[in-house]
Amino acid sequence: MLQRTASAWRAALVVAGMAALSSCAVNDHFNSQVVRLDRSVESARDELVVTNIVRAAKEMPLNFVTVPTVHATNATTSAFGLPTLTFGPNQLPLQKQFVFGGAGGTGANNTLGFSGSTSFDVNVLESKDFYRGMLNPVSPEAIRFFTAQGISREILFYLFIGKVTRFEHGHRSVAINDPTNATFPEFQKYLQLALRYGLVSEPVPGKKAASRVCFEPELAHASLAGVAPVCGENKPTGLDPDQVRYISPTGPVKLEISARSPLEVYQYLGHIVAAGPQGRIELTNSNPVGAGNDVDNTLFRLDQGGATACSISVDYGNSSYCVPAQGAPNTTRIIGLLVQLDALATTLNELSLTQNVRVTP
Repeated sequence: MLQRTASAWRAALVVAGMAALSSCAVNDHFNSQVVRLDRSVESARDELVVTNIVRAAKEMPLNFVTVPTVHATNATTSAFGLPTLTFGPNQLPLQKQFVFGGAGGTGANNTLGFSGSTSFDVNVLESKDFYRGMLNPVSPEAIRFFTAQGISREILFYLFIGKVTRFEHGHRSVAINDPTNATFPEFQKYLQLALRYGLVSEPVPGKKAASRVCFEPELAHASLAGVAPVCGENKPTGLDPDQVRYISPTGPVKLEISARSPLEVYQYLGHIVAAGPQGRIELTNSNPVGAGNDVDNTLFRLDQGGATACSISVDYGNSSYCVPAQGAPNTTRIIGLLVQLDALATTLNELSLTQNVRVTP
């Protein structure tokens, strides 16, 4: 009997130890939970951007929110029911049975439970400072910032340039960056000239916190004779930071580049979506940096309906909108760009961050 009792205790200790170890394993290996939270935040962030583009397409007010913090907890509990052990002679057959798990009222039930919860904060971005950032024109410095990330200059010019004003012999003309506008073909000619002559941006020589547009010789595919300003040169040009000059067959021409604000970029993309096939903009650079074999020659694509596999999908106003999983790398890059523009316009005061204070003896 003593041998059976010792064996029962050993079995109980082994099972209890296994339950304890499994409990520790669930609690300690939290990497999968962190990865799931990361992907959930990414999905929510991208869907918020696409939803605002859809709002712009439907001429609805835009709404900006952010999720500054996410809190996640998990807990594992286990209980192992030990049997009642009876010592002494003349035991009944039932008393010689060792039942683990509480059968017949002999002990606590065997249990293993897992619980988890996730909470998050949502801040509505409605402050004066936020909208000041969203309404200020994108600076040449921002163009340089996104160019350094490998985003095609052609994409950036379509997004950030609202119009080009031409001054020649006292005459003024305007080309609007709008595929539904009659002057759009003229704007596209200027955009191709900008790519050909290597238009970029750089800090203004001798001035802090100031940038200008200029022609980069290393990016130019044509002679820069007669054009100004040339990047790296500190010669007086008489031009504003958003102006350039070149020589046409009819004489010198000055172009003034009017930049959009981040809010206007949302409106521009919404206008493209609302225009349908008429708003489709084809790019000359069909394989942007980082796209790999996923060739894309469309500036922005947001399909209505979910007939194809989607990398991002949203429902709004009884309609479904989809960014195709294949063939739309430009669109996903633009969505990531808008996320950064939103962040640049957000100040620390708009984020309700929880302050943690730890006191140690």
